[in-house]
Amino acid sequence: MWLTDTQKIGVGITSAGVMFLMLGSMLFFDGPLLALGNILFLTGITFVIGPQKTYYFFARRNKSTIREERC
Repeated sequence: MWLTDTQKIGVGITSAGVMFLMLGSMLFFDGPLLALGNILFLTGITFVIGPQKTYYFFARRNKSTIREERC
């Protein structure tokens, strides 16, 4: 599978975001590192799959809430 240059940059940004999230977790949930990790992760995902698919992924309706309300 071939990646475009934008997708390659997105993979790098996403992996940096994951690393910041792991580092923030290891340092007793350091807030600024976790925030930076979240921003980098979301930016990288947007570069990899595109802004429209990213929006649809995070804005979709959660169907599990109906099952949770029944219990």
